[in-house]
Amino acid sequence: MHDYYGLIPKIELPVFKGYFLSDEDLAFRRYILNLSCQGSTKLNATDLPVLRDLCFPELEKREMDGLIEWNEKEVIITSAGRHFIRNICSAFDLYLQKNKQETRPLFSKAI
Repeated sequence: MHDYYGLIPKIELPVFKGYFLSDEDLAFRRYILNLSCQGSTKLNATDLPVLRDLCFPELEKREMDGLIEWNEKEVIITSAGRHFIRNICSAFDLYLQKNKQETRPLFSKAI
């Protein structure tokens, strides 16, 4: 705590830990933010290999439930999907999708 408060008067950031986001992290964060705030997002062609591998299978499930309309260029949340934004956005959570093979739950589940 002393180090933290000592840096403030020196006008230095009192940060010692942090995370650096990759370009992929930033792109997928943008997809989630756009879906959450605007109800739609445009998909970048450079992300298509990852999207096809990890996200598209999940988006197909959401489409079958009538929550979204999508293609390889964009995702649009339907009026019914507005109540399930967390579930829809989870399709773009790469850490969640990559860790689905683990047997222990890493995240809380939406009902």
